[in-house]
Amino acid sequence: AFEVREGCGAEAEEKLDTLRRKIAGSQPAYTGTALDDETLDRLWVNLLHLGLLDELRDLAGPPCNLPFRSEVKAFLDHGAVQFAACQARGAAYRAQHPGVEIFTMGCIVWGEEYIGNFLRYNVRSMLSEDNLPALARQGKVVFSIVSDAAGEQRLRSDPLFAKLSEIVDVEFTVVPDSLIEILRHGHLVRNFYVLYGMLDHCSIYFAEGAGSHLFMIPVDCVVASGTLPNMANYRHQGYECCGGGNLVAETESFLPALDRRFGSDGPIRISTYELASLAFQHAHHYFQSQVIAAENRDFGRHPRELFWPVDGGVEIHSVFIHPLFTTAAGLARYRRKHFANID
Repeated sequence: AFEVREGCGAEAEEKLDTLRRKIAGSQPAYTGTALDDETLDRLWVNLLHLGLLDELRDLAGPPCNLPFRSEVKAFLDHGAVQFAACQARGAAYRAQHPGVEIFTMGCIVWGEEYIGNFLRYNVRSMLSEDNLPALARQGKVVFSIVSDAAGEQRLRSDPLFAKLSEIVDVEFTVVPDSLIEILRHGHLVRNFYVLYGMLDHCSIYFAEGAGSHLFMIPVDCVVASGTLPNMANYRHQGYECCGGGNLVAETESFLPALDRRFGSDGPIRISTYELASLAFQHAHHYFQSQVIAAENRDFGRHPRELFWPVDGGVEIHSVFIHPLFTTAAGLARYRRKHFANID
């Protein structure tokens, strides 16, 4: 709450240092009451929001051994090992490519539906001549894909993967099936994006190790023509992060419309105006509920984005800004990780 009010400055860090010392020297009393269990569920989420992963692991392990859910401990243990491994692989990749700019594309995807959409729409839109091929002329491009073992096999076997590999390098981080099952069916689904955000940090650690710039394009997005170099080129003007809101379209009608226009093969090259117009024609209820207009009687109570109709389109103000592109310099200052999610 203090960070929300005052920002993430020196005073917030002082408060966090005090909290770290309290945790390091504590032996919390756990009595097994319903209130205690409720407190534990709030505690692990809040500590991840604050970037206190090590302190949370201290509370979950000896000597405290607080009885966090086994699923939470599984993700903590996985992160403790995998984050360091990803950073080391990034450093190894940098050693292979010294003196060049590196662009990491962070992707997290598993399950046939998401993998299918990732390949058929997301990757194809990024393969248009003025996206990935244009970006590759500025430096090395590496896809950091977080998936399960079945997902890696599925991706490698798809003909589109070979086309992608002609332009970019690919690094896989394989998540154990047990963790994927927790996300699919576990009772922690209500905190899905907290745990999902932890896994997404595998790509962040890889990019940090590689000293690279980082794209984090959601895998269920269609990328407009020229988007990738456009965002990357803002670094030359001194910007360190480029974020965005979401024009959410109705999958059941939007994707068939794309299929009718682009078929099932070859790059998808579509301008920003055309893509936005197509999204408007197949607007999802979520998007419609966030439009700021007097006649909108279905305005959302908890908006993520706000849309103002203006001449020629809409103006978007994001409430939670997703960092679509972050420079290497900006990423190097991301020291206290906001593990709970990427926004």
